Amino acid sequence: MTADPEAALSALPWRLDPETLRESIDDREPVDAARAALTSQLALPGSDAARSRQYGLRSVAHRLLGELDAALDDGKRAVEAADLTGSMRRTAIARARLAHAYQAAGQHAAADREYALAASDDLPDRLRAAIHLQTGTCCFEQGRNIEACEHFEKALALRPDAGSDFVQTVETALEAVLMHATLRGWGPYRRTRPELLGQEPVPVCVRDASTGRWSYRDPAGEQVIGPIFDEAKPFHDGKAWVRRAGALGWEVIDQRGESLSRPRRLREAAPFSEGLSWVQPTDEPDSWQAITVDGEVVVPADGYLDPRPFRFGLSVLRRGDGVFGAIDRYGEVAVPFDYDRFCTATADGRHILGFTAERLAVVDRIGRRGVLDTAGRLVVPACYADVHIHPVGFLIKLDDSVYPHPSDADKVPGEPGSWGALKRDGSLLIEPRHETREGILRDIDSRLRDSRAVL
Repeated sequence: MTADPEAALSALPWRLDPETLRESIDDREPVDAARAALTSQLALPGSDAARSRQYGLRSVAHRLLGELDAALDDGKRAVEAADLTGSMRRTAIARARLAHAYQAAGQHAAADREYALAASDDLPDRLRAAIHLQTGTCCFEQGRNIEACEHFEKALALRPDAGSDFVQTVETALEAVLMHATLRGWGPYRRTRPELLGQEPVPVCVRDASTGRWSYRDPAGEQVIGPIFDEAKPFHDGKAWVRRAGALGWEVIDQRGESLSRPRRLREAAPFSEGLSWVQPTDEPDSWQAITVDGEVVVPADGYLDPRPFRFGLSVLRRGDGVFGAIDRYGEVAVPFDYDRFCTATADGRHILGFTAERLAVVDRIGRRGVLDTAGRLVVPACYADVHIHPVGFLIKLDDSVYPHPSDADKVPGEPGSWGALKRDGSLLIEPRHETREGILRDIDSRLRDSRAVL
């Protein structure tokens, strides 16, 4: 028995039943031993991170042993502890384990919701693939073969290393879907994320060809509001800005079409986010202000330009003098206006306006880039030619400029123009020695442990 319960569970000879796509094991003894070891660990003081891992793994052991009530209890405790750490990866793993317990108990709606909450493009590819694989088996159990097939194909795209056990497992799953679809049909069409989370479907604004006015329709195409608007904006945060036919002012409506505010004369209005909307008053053509649904001015117009929606209580924006920073929902400066740009890029090629789900952003100062968090703390000094956020750290490119820079003392040494990687705490992970971004990505991937994700 390996000392580490996670390693012991990962090393089990897992099998996927080709008929049910349920996991099965032959020997219960190692599982029982792992559960006993985890119970002993939980009796000792530990951090939230350790508690999340221990409760989550014990939930897996309970599930494999058929004790589903205990699996659900531990799964919920694991999610609670993971949330306290603020780590998206820990929370995703905990939610996936809880979802698997719900799935084993036949509570598919709860399982679907937890799988949807666990999924994120900001997770490492191996973990994303494992979550898609397990989500697909949950859809398969419900006869949702279209959804199951999509999840299995996504899992395969994230782990295309042919010949691996993972690829063989996905191929087994796809064959099962094809067989069941041939016998019983493909089942319902895929659900939207709001449906998976149990949220009310969001109406979509559509212009009426005959009147030129705007209305809102539900996902099935049925008209639910209008057409009574000269102008209409999409719903965000359960609210939408509209200008009624013949009216001069804009007002806010809810998803039933009920008015939530009095009409206001505005040059422009941005979508609501976290209860606030950035608007441009008619008497302040060169500035924006943030208001509540009731029209209360929370952030006065003070030369703010290009505001982005509030996220994590912050809005990234530009001042009239051209520098960028961020303010909180009370108008206080949270990130100093010291940066030429917010230019957050991720390792998979996405560009994000502001902060990632892990509350990190790439900033540019005088042509050098670094990473800061929502507290305004520089996690990576702004001294690199380029920085991309990776699920396990940061990709950095050394500047090849011959000119010195005030923060060069903080820069990792290496050949100009080469790529390396830093850990999440800003310390060195891989020395800059790769000529291309693809080279450092391959290096990181080769270092990741290729064991089975225990979900």
